[in-house]
Amino acid sequence: MTLGQLASVHHRRGAAVAARERGKQSLALARELGDVWVVAHSLQQLGEIAVGRGDYRAGRAHYEESLAHALAVGDSWRAAALLEGLGAVALAQGRARGALLLGGAAAALRVRLGTPLSAVDRGSVEQWQDRARAALDQATAATAWSDGHAMPADQVAHEAFRTADTGRADGPAESEEFRRITPRERQVAVLVAQGLRNRQIGDALGLTEHTVEVHVSNILGKLAFSSRAQLAAWTTEHGMRVGSGSPSGQFARGG
Repeated sequence: MTLGQLASVHHRRGAAVAARERGKQSLALARELGDVWVVAHSLQQLGEIAVGRGDYRAGRAHYEESLAHALAVGDSWRAAALLEGLGAVALAQGRARGALLLGGAAAALRVRLGTPLSAVDRGSVEQWQDRARAALDQATAATAWSDGHAMPADQVAHEAFRTADTGRADGPAESEEFRRITPRERQVAVLVAQGLRNRQIGDALGLTEHTVEVHVSNILGKLAFSSRAQLAAWTTEHGMRVGSGSPSGQFARGG
């Protein structure tokens, strides 16, 4: 558990490599001890770390394995959080209907538990759920939510990822380049492509100008670019744009 908490601290500080290493150590020790509860916890953290760096495949795999363990030990609170995490992943992979299936299942589980989301988590979850609804017609979105609400937690993940929606609802293509760029860096990249300067980007994203400068430098280094113009062209080429709702940097693929 201590290794897992260290992984969480590193993750929040943006130290992805250290976070992943501590998470793997926590998971290995938990497996050795046969502590299924901690195995589920460590897998959930590894899923969050993977998603944070844009690796949705690994994030989904960790979340799904964690969900299986959580359900096995009756950890319904964790199961609800994992369903919500999988919902965000589903949307990032172009499965708006699947995202709402998972969201509906998580909501039903929280009702049964009597444990609503915290204010902070609720804002994040509602944000991707709103984007998923916006990607579908109203009837399809409502049906997906109600179907998820009625679906057992151990079945909904398989159904949610079974087929992709027509067109991508959100998120970058899963190329190696995209996996190098964090979600925050993608937000910055899109605003660079719109011609905003660092101060303007900072104002839009609630960041300091210096932080934006660091993000831009990191992006250019990861993509081996030497100018903002190259980054803008790359961003446009990949169809990245700011999603509807606010300049908070949520992304969708251009149609």
